[in-house]
Amino acid sequence: RLRQIRKNRRENASARRIQHQYRRFRAVQRRRGEMAVRIQKSVRACGCRRRFAAWKESSRRIQRQARCALARRKCRALAVRRQIATEDAVAGRQCFANSLERLKANLFLESMRRRQVRRGVTSELEVLFLSYCWKTGTK
Repeated sequence: RLRQIRKNRRENASARRIQHQYRRFRAVQRRRGEMAVRIQKSVRACGCRRRFAAWKESSRRIQRQARCALARRKCRALAVRRQIATEDAVAGRQCFANSLERLKANLFLESMRRRQVRRGVTSELEVLFLSYCWKTGTK
């Protein structure tokens, strides 16, 4: 008789524990607004424990996926930022190079003009050089 009582008590406790977990699980589901599992009164009769385990596993999986997605997004964002930075740097260097070229060209033209003023050199060369500058884009 005592043994029976103890056994019942044990079973009740475990059932209570499962019921409690299951209630929590139901609450979470309700919060999520997904009524995937219909409420069944007797916990021991139905496969709630199995379903509960499955739910736990799936929620873990979902969390893991979310974490991975977040990491991937972060990584991509960083990569994009890095790319933009390098592009900016390259563009800056290019711009600097171009301006240097332009400066050189201008200096050269100035010197040519001075020389022309000094001796009466025809401006043919200057014209040639200018056309070359225009072609290459260094004005």
